[in-house]
Parts: sequence; structure tokens; C-alpha cells
Amino acid sequence: MTAESCRCTHRPVTLDRVPPRSDACRRRPLAVLAGFVASVLVAVPSPGSPPAPDQLVHAYRMNGVKVSDKDFRKLDQGEVLSKKIHTDVDQETVSLHTVRINVPPEFLWREYRSHEMAMETASALEFGVFELGPAAWYIGPLTLDDKDLGLLRKCKVGNCKLKLDAAWIRRFHGEVKWSSPGAGRDALALYKWLLTDYADAYRLRGDAALTHYHDKKHAVAVAEQFEGILQQSRYLCGDLPELCDYMRAYPDAELGGLTDTVFWIKEDVGARRKVTSLVHQMLYVPPGGSELVLASKQLYANHYFESALGLTRIIPAPGGDACYLIHVYRARIDALRGWGLFHGRIHGGIRNKIAERLAATKRRFEARWRAEEAESP
Repeated sequence: MTAESCRCTHRPVTLDRVPPRSDACRRRPLAVLAGFVASVLVAVPSPGSPPAPDQLVHAYRMNGVKVSDKDFRKLDQGEVLSKKIHTDVDQETVSLHTVRINVPPEFLWREYRSHEMAMETASALEFGVFELGPAAWYIGPLTLDDKDLGLLRKCKVGNCKLKLDAAWIRRFHGEVKWSSPGAGRDALALYKWLLTDYADAYRLRGDAALTHYHDKKHAVAVAEQFEGILQQSRYLCGDLPELCDYMRAYPDAELGGLTDTVFWIKEDVGARRKVTSLVHQMLYVPPGGSELVLASKQLYANHYFESALGLTRIIPAPGGDACYLIHVYRARIDALRGWGLFHGRIHGGIRNKIAERLAATKRRFEARWRAEEAESP
């Protein structure tokens, strides 16, 4: 059986379903090992290549990612460069993405301060910012799809197609009369209230308020998963230890040059189900003011994602007329637990989605810059 026929013996792979591997597919460990060895070699631009900022080269070195002269040339030609980062954690996907945005650093930093969720909301179907205070209407336009309502109705502790805490599951069964015509409306109202109360609790108690997912037989603690991500994040905790410490100690911590936002977002991640997430976003200007950092900590997701961290660093390009946006994404996904030949398609699908967001972010900011330049006297 050829590699191609091995792939074709299975149904398409998504976050929803990872098919079993055939015996023939099990016989290819050397190919997998060779791909892994190649992925962790690190190259840097040769002396004849276009100059790259030290911070950009450092990002690739710190993450153990292979990059070539050709990659840097593509980057300077406007392409999004996406690379996989090796991880020893089965359920984790990690990737590094870079794009050159042809606007002055001062403009981009100003825009990010004004529109700080530009990249994170590029694929948003619905979106809102939480205010501190338990009132469900703060959530705004959040909806529950008919599919999710159906899944919620059948949901049981340890057997649920939505990621929910056991207490939440019991409340949906105890407070929503599913046989009534208004069941969908009542379920949505309760869901909004639970999410708002959860966001408030996090802003008051930090990681101690983070939920447990009881959708499977074994519960998953969000705080433990996120701490595991931080322990793997050398590029964050090694380079910006003060930001790493702030995340761990929040809200009992202070960090100059940092502002916080807690928001929710509903988006299409390329799977069968739309994902609603709660995110704590930190906008940080490190001492010296030579870059802008945006960190996004996932607090909750109703499908697939057990925990996630997005780290964006914006640095000036040589000459000062452009910027490099460096984005490292690390997430733990239930469908990746255990070994599977087709997990690569899940990793690749997530990398592609992030690349699309970066490309949209580049277009948006460059269009704003052109419009501002055209209006200048």
C-alpha cells in the first residue's frame, strides 16, 4: 500500500473526528521520525540574504524552527510564513507565524492600542467585551446554534458534546424545561449568565476560578492545562518573565505598561461546530518601548480546545518603514490525545487558519495606513 492509498483509506479528518489508523499506516515510523528531525533543525539567513532583525531570528531560534533564506525572501515579499513547532505533549499543537506589515511601527502600535483585538477577531462571527459586574446582557449578541442546543439537551456529566463544568450541566437540566416552546430562549439566557458570572469570577480570583471540563469520563482542569502550556513556553517565560509571572499571579499582580481586556468570541475554526471562547487579553509594552506584545489566554471554549495561549510580538523592520508581526500559538486539543497518523491534518488546519488571520490583519492595517496617508495634507 502506498502512502497515498494509506491516506485515502480513511474519511476526512477534522477536530471532530480522528479515524483509526490501518496496519499499513502503522509501518511508517521512520518517515515520521525523519520529518521530526528535519523540523527541529534551525537555519539563519546567510550573509547574502536580505537583513532580518535580530529579534526575528531570535524568535525562530528560541522555538527551534527551521527557516531558510528563501523563507525570509518570501516574508519580505508579503507572504505569511507559518512553521510547526515541535512539542512532546500529545494533545498540544504549536506553531510560529510571521508576516511583514508595510506600515511604520508607530502607526501599527497606535492602531493596536485602539483596536487591540484586530487579529484575534479577524474571523469572528460574534464578539463582545465583558464589563465587570454580573449582568448577562453585557454579553450582547451571543447566540446558541440549533446544533448546540440539541447537544446541550442531551448533555450528561461525563458524556457531553459540549465542554461544560458539571455544575453547569446540572443547572441546564434543572433550570431549563426542555419540553417547553421557550426552551431555547431559556437555555441561551442561562448560558449568557454562566459565562458572564465566570468572567467576573476570573477577574476577581484569577486561575482559582477557572473551570473543569466534565464532557468526558475524566475531568480536565483548565488551570492545570494552561500552567502546562506556560511551562512549555520558553519564548514567553524566558524572554518576558515579568509577563509570564503576571499571568500566573493575576489579578494579584501589577505590571507597568500593561492593560487587560476579557472578551468572548464565536468563530469558525474549520470544524463542524462553531467555537465560543472566553479570552483574557493583555496588551504590554516592555521597558524600552522597542516592541508591542499581545498575549491571549483562553479561559474557556465550548468545543475542542482544553486551553490555549497566543503570543504576538510586533517589532520594527530595518529602515523603520515596516513591522514584523510574530505570532506563536500553543493549544491543547482533545482530538489530539494519544498518537494518530492523521493528527498532522489537524495541526495543519490550525496553522492555515492562523495564516489566514494574519493575512487579513496585514491587509486591514495596510489599507488603514494608505487611507490615512491619502487624507494627509
